[in-house]
Amino acid sequence: RRKVWRPKADGARNFHSAVTKSGSKLDMFVLFSSMAALFGTQGQANYAAANAVLDALAVERQAQGMAAVSVQWGPWAESGMAISSGVLETFERRGVGAIGDEEGTRALELSLRRGRPAVLGVVLIEWRRWKEQMPVSPFLEVFATQHLQRGTGENAPDFVSSLQDMSGDARAAEIETRVMRIVAETTCIAVEADDA
Repeated sequence: RRKVWRPKADGARNFHSAVTKSGSKLDMFVLFSSMAALFGTQGQANYAAANAVLDALAVERQAQGMAAVSVQWGPWAESGMAISSGVLETFERRGVGAIGDEEGTRALELSLRRGRPAVLGVVLIEWRRWKEQMPVSPFLEVFATQHLQRGTGENAPDFVSSLQDMSGDARAAEIETRVMRIVAETTCIAVEADDA
C-alpha cells in the first residue's frame, strides 16, 4: 500500500515543503491527480487516497496565497497508467472516454488560468452509461444534495415540484440540463450536454 501511496502523496508534500522552505515563489504548482479521488475506485482505496492528498495540498496552497492546481484526470488515450494497465476498455464500458493529447493539453491550459479552483476534474464521461454501470456514486449524491439544499438559480422545492408534471424523458433532460449548469457554475468551465 505504501508503494502506491508514497510516490504521489509523500513526493508532492516533500516538494511543497522544500519549495516553501527555500522561499521560492512559483508561478505554477501543478499536481496530476486522478478521477479516482473524485469518484473513488473499487479495490484501489490507497490510490484514490494518494490522489486526494494532492487535491488537499492544492487547496491548502491556494488558501495560503500560493500557486497551485490539482487536476483529477480521467484516462488518457495515448499515454499513462490506463494504457500500461490495459483498462481503457473497462473505462469505456462504464462510459468514461479516453482523453486525447490535444484535448488534455487544452484542458491543462484552461486549468492554469488565474482564478480557477484549486481542484479540477477533467473526465470525458457519458453520464447515462456511467449511471447504468455505477449506480451508486458518493460524489454525485453529495453533489446533488448540496445543490438541492441551497438551490441554484431557482428555488429547489419548486424545481422538484415542476419535475412531477413531466414525462420520464423530459424529466431526465431537465435534470441533466440543471446538473450541467451547476457543473459549469462550480468549475467555471463551459460544459456541454451529451447529444445521445
